[in-house]
Amino acid sequence: MIIIGERTGNLVNTLFYLAENYDEEIDIELERFLNILEPIILVIIASVVGFIALSVITPIYEITNKLTR
Repeated sequence: MIIIGERTGNLVNTLFYLAENYDEEIDIELERFLNILEPIILVIIASVVGFIALSVITPIYEITNKLTR
């Protein structure tokens, strides 16, 4: 593309076109990546919250069982 831009005398326009094209491609790929990453983060956060809830509830349940015996 650079050689064609030099030959036609439109190197600046060609480089701007390439920059815009690559910028759009990066935006599209970043959006795809974030769409894939979103459910993964959701599962990780749910696992952490579940682990914390289980860590809090298990001792309470054990104490309750010992008191009822």
